[in-house]
Amino acid sequence: MWVAFRVMAVCVGVVGLSGYAVAASGPQVETSAKQAIILDYETGTVLFEKNADQLMVPSSMSKLMTVYMVFHKLKDGSWNLSNQLPVTETAWKKHYKTDESLMFLPVGSMASVDDLLKGVVIQSGNDACSVLAEAISGSEEAFAEEETKVARTELGMRNSTFRNA
Repeated sequence: MWVAFRVMAVCVGVVGLSGYAVAASGPQVETSAKQAIILDYETGTVLFEKNADQLMVPSSMSKLMTVYMVFHKLKDGSWNLSNQLPVTETAWKKHYKTDESLMFLPVGSMASVDDLLKGVVIQSGNDACSVLAEAISGSEEAFAEEETKVARTELGMRNSTFRNA
């Protein structure tokens, strides 16, 4: 799973690359992205960086962290893809009446971990993230604290602070 997350993180960093031309001194990378970093997987050597340490709103990185946290539950065996999780009124109410990207989960329903993961990854569903966060940590606020801790200690994201799933 760590490898999968690294691949996802690299993919996120590469999104927006407009191409590169190989020069005598090595590849020249151009990107319209405001921030980007490309690392050599084996050595950790930075191959390209653009404002890599600049603070920014994490956007979909929050969703990737949510998926990473779910993968931990799947890996340690405490969850499986068929587990059913409740869609609480808190998770539902937080998102409906906004212009957010949603999975459109009905309040009081149950959803499988598998469907919720698809809702996060395919639909970018904020409601699916909230349901997963509540199931992992009891509340989205507690989850945000936990994912921040994991990001800093396990992934080296020292300057990252998450506020929600």
